[in-house]
Amino acid sequence: MTCLEGKTVILVTHQVEFLSSVDNILVMKDGQVTQSGNYEELLTAGTTFEQLVNSHKDVITGLDPSPHENTTELNKTENISDLSKENREAEIPTKGLAGVQLTEEEEKVTGNVGWKTFLDYVVISEGLWFLALTILSHTGFVGLQAAASYWLAFGIPIPKITTIMLISVYTLLSTTSIFFVFLRSYFATLLGLKASKSFFNKFTDSISNAPMVFFDSTPVGRILTRASSDQSVIDFDIPFSIAYVIGVGTEILATIAIIASVTWQVLIVAIIVVVSVERIKQFLHIQPEPPAIVENNRPPSSWPSKGRIESEDLKLRYRPNTPLVLKGITCTFKDGTRVGIVGRTGSGKTTLITALFRLEEPDSGRILIDGLDVCSTGLKDLRMKLSVIPQEPTLFRGSIRTNLDPLGLHSDDDIWMALEKCQLKSTIQSLPNLLDSSVESSL
Repeated sequence: MTCLEGKTVILVTHQVEFLSSVDNILVMKDGQVTQSGNYEELLTAGTTFEQLVNSHKDVITGLDPSPHENTTELNKTENISDLSKENREAEIPTKGLAGVQLTEEEEKVTGNVGWKTFLDYVVISEGLWFLALTILSHTGFVGLQAAASYWLAFGIPIPKITTIMLISVYTLLSTTSIFFVFLRSYFATLLGLKASKSFFNKFTDSISNAPMVFFDSTPVGRILTRASSDQSVIDFDIPFSIAYVIGVGTEILATIAIIASVTWQVLIVAIIVVVSVERIKQFLHIQPEPPAIVENNRPPSSWPSKGRIESEDLKLRYRPNTPLVLKGITCTFKDGTRVGIVGRTGSGKTTLITALFRLEEPDSGRILIDGLDVCSTGLKDLRMKLSVIPQEPTLFRGSIRTNLDPLGLHSDDDIWMALEKCQLKSTIQSLPNLLDSSVESSL
């Protein structure tokens, strides 16, 4: 544990067998801090902490401690001060949430696809010029087709116009009209390509900057549907439908018969596929997280130098229509200490870490790290200075190097040193590509 020497460590766990190694323990019950002290003091005092230890008796007795384990007790440092009995963290009551649904229902709209959706497609893709050129190309095609037919009707009765001249002009007009068909498809494809890039970039930017509450209330499958099937429709189906829809307008002017037999069928198909534009557009207006960097309030490069954490009347709820989860937590974690926080499931242990990393913004109150309010600085500046070990490890597709150092901030020596402390150095050294060995995603 030398790598954590001099750092404040907050341990949130329900595995009480680890609590003998911490300096101070907070015991929480029914949303309230009921006891604080070191392991021996709380164990001899009985009540809540003793009951918690006894409830894990099977786990504790199942462990096989080494006879050579160093049992020297760590020096205990008082690190919880000014802990008010009125400061508590509420366990989310099941009865109180009977009418609250954390996962939002997918928005469904019945009726016609309005013209605004078509307009949004053009505006978001910034392809107005390509749309205009597509319309002009198709208009040229229809005009030349009409001119060719008119030429035959006009030239046949005139004796001075020979058969060769009649056929030559007709062939020229028909060939030129084919060129305009190519231009129509070309400009429609450019419009579709520009729209695909614009929608995908705006979609990924919106998702990447979405706050944690969005992912809590939106199923992953719904996001993947927008990113796969709906995006595929925008990529492949809509550009061709645009050409057909443009043909609808010109064919209306050309013949009423085609309107009755073909044109509106094509228009109906186009209306169906353009629904994907509306579905993806819903995800383009997600309220983003606070800015990554606040230029006028960036912390110094040496921050945090001590690691003192202070919570002042901290209140937090996960969504506006849900009860408070943290109800006025006020406490101080002194620098250079390890703190264990225990409590039942739902008592709010993880919520404290959530507030510390600003995965959820507090309703009121504040958290100070070395005197700096974490809510006043940018998320990148804050999260780059903190570390967390999640309950479930996640590996991302790539290499060992990119998983350990995704931002490329550390040298190979630093990475090998970290692997050695985790007793994984020999395992990685046995791989043929060492740090560049591939890793499969665990998601």
